[in-house]
Amino acid sequence: MTKKDYELIAKAIRDETEWVRLNDGYGGGESKINPTDLMSTLSFNFKKDNPNFDQFKFWDACKKPFPEEWKTEEEK
Repeated sequence: MTKKDYELIAKAIRDETEWVRLNDGYGGGESKINPTDLMSTLSFNFKKDNPNFDQFKFWDACKKPFPEEWKTEEEK
């Protein structure tokens, strides 16, 4: 990967980070990233950089399956 790639990924993470104020008594905040927004932003930029980029393969590679304990008995 090149410096340009790292900068693109860092910008996508920065752009898709959402600060959420926590009412935890400490006055802090927490950052959250919506994975769908991040994958969309990255795939858009990767496609712009490389017309042969397959965003559907990228999305499939990024998907994280739900935890086993979330599955119903029928799905197991």
